[in-house]
Amino acid sequence: MVKNKGISIFHCNTRSLQKNHDTLRDILESFQEMPSIIAISETKLKEDNIYNISVPVYNFVGTHSQTNAGGAGIYISDKINFIR
Repeated sequence: MVKNKGISIFHCNTRSLQKNHDTLRDILESFQEMPSIIAISETKLKEDNIYNISVPVYNFVGTHSQTNAGGAGIYISDKINFIR
């Protein structure tokens, strides 16, 4: 995790966010302090298969994958104001 001026960032390559969502949440629960931003690569999310990927107190913004790989997303703390 990287911290800078009150903002902390955690990156994880999930190799399918839906498949490994529980593992991601387990990892997050091991942190003493939750990161401000959680960056996710290899989400493998498509427009028609996004469900059950929420993380409490975070907003999710992502790009869909056109193939069976790829895709990226970020969870942004609901304490941060942002514009997509």
